[in-house]
Amino acid sequence: MGQTLREIYVGKFGFLDQSFDPKALFIRSTDVWRTIQSAEANLLGLYPPDSRPPGTIIDINVDPASVTDGYPNTDPCPRLAQLQKKIQTSAAWVQREAALSNVIKKIRYATRTTGVSYFDQVDRLADNLHCRVCTKLSLPCQADVCVSQDDTTQLFKLTDWQSFAITNGTEVSKLNAGLLIQDAITLFQNVIDNKSSLKYVMFSGHDTTLAALLGAFQIHDGFWVPYASNFILEYFEDQQQQYYVRVLYNGQLKKAPFCSDIFCPYKEFFTYMFNNIFIQNYQKECF
Repeated sequence: MGQTLREIYVGKFGFLDQSFDPKALFIRSTDVWRTIQSAEANLLGLYPPDSRPPGTIIDINVDPASVTDGYPNTDPCPRLAQLQKKIQTSAAWVQREAALSNVIKKIRYATRTTGVSYFDQVDRLADNLHCRVCTKLSLPCQADVCVSQDDTTQLFKLTDWQSFAITNGTEVSKLNAGLLIQDAITLFQNVIDNKSSLKYVMFSGHDTTLAALLGAFQIHDGFWVPYASNFILEYFEDQQQQYYVRVLYNGQLKKAPFCSDIFCPYKEFFTYMFNNIFIQNYQKECF
C-alpha cells in the first residue's frame, strides 16, 4: 500500500516530496498492535529508510481506546450501543441468523468456540474462517464434524448483510463515523485557511472503521470490508481556487449520491456532512 501511494503521490503527481518532511505528514492509529504495525508498514513503503534523514523518528499518534473515534465506539456513546442493539434484535437480523442456526452451531463446534462469549457475534466466527480461506488453510474439523466450503459461503453472505445493516441509516452513520469525518474535514479546512502545511494524513483503523465510512458516504457495496482495504479522500484545488473532494475505496473511484460529480464540489460535500453526519451536540446526541 505504501509503495503504491509513493508511486502515485511522489512519483506520478509530485505532490509529496521525495524525502520525508515531518511537517507534511500526520499519522494516527487506534491503540491496537496490528493497526500500529499497519501504519508502520505503510510508512515504510511511502518513505523507505533511504528517503529519510538518518535517525528520523516518525510519530504515530495513538488514540486511547476509551475515547477513540477511530471505529464505532460505544464506550463514550451509549446511544450508539442502543442503536446497534435495536438493529441486532430487529426481525430481519434475527430471522437471518435463525435461518442459519444449524450452520452456525456446526461452525462453533468445529472451531471449538461453543460457549465462548467472544464468539457470540457471528462476524467473529466469520473472521476466523476468513483467515483460513485467505491463507488457504484447511477448514476446521472436530471429530467427524468439518466445516464445508458451502458453510463458509453461507456464513459470509450473512455477515456481508450484517455489515451493511449495522452501518445503514443517518443516525447510526452519524454516531459511527461523524467525529472521524469531522476530524478529517477540520484538518483539510486548516490547510485551506493556511493554518497547516499538512499534505498527507493517514489513519490506521479496522474493517469496522471503513464500513462506518462507507455507510456515512452511502457507498457501502454490501460486502464485508476485506483484509488490507483502504479508503482515500483526496482534496483538489483548481485554478479558480475552488475545492473538490474525490473518494476511492480499494483503488476504485466512488461517487457519493449526495455529490453531483466524482469530483465533488467541496461546498456540496461539506454541506451534506455538516447537516447529516457531523455531531453537533455530543452530550445530547450520544447520551
